[in-house]
Amino acid sequence: MTAGRPVPAPLCALAEIADGAARGVDPLGQGHDTMFLVRKGAAVYGWRNFCPHRGHDRMAWEKDGYLTHDGARIVCGAHGAEYEI
Repeated sequence: MTAGRPVPAPLCALAEIADGAARGVDPLGQGHDTMFLVRKGAAVYGWRNFCPHRGHDRMAWEKDGYLTHDGARIVCGAHGAEYEI
């Protein structure tokens, strides 16, 4: 079996993410946020919800808590590593 082409699917409405904020989403219906989105103006960036250092740890320290308190960087809730948006 060969992989097909990816099919775009809406994750949420732009208005559901405040500018400068993050939101977890579960596009695969796994019962927990498997990825998260960060909005900067009209741009939205997405990541898989796991720490690249500790692949089994989810990033959020609380629901939708993916960013440093000033919103400038992504932070791992498991061990505090910070990443550029």
